[in-house]
Amino acid sequence: GTGIRNQIFEQITSNNLEVLEKIIYDGILNYFPTVQIKELQVSSNNNTVNIFVSYEIINTNIVDDFEINFNNE
Repeated sequence: GTGIRNQIFEQITSNNLEVLEKIIYDGILNYFPTVQIKELQVSSNNNTVNIFVSYEIINTNIVDDFEINFNNE
């Protein structure tokens, strides 16, 4: 595992968001080596952590993005 679960539900601080972004980035690189991250944004709004990832699959024409929102309530 990447340890993402421990970070998602911690109190939201700018430091935690930076750590979470690094965990996500490193996890994608380690577990999905054919995925190239184009953009990764981790932000918060009240009690919600927002994760946006734009990516490309290497040696294909596949480019996509997704967004995940975790509510801490």
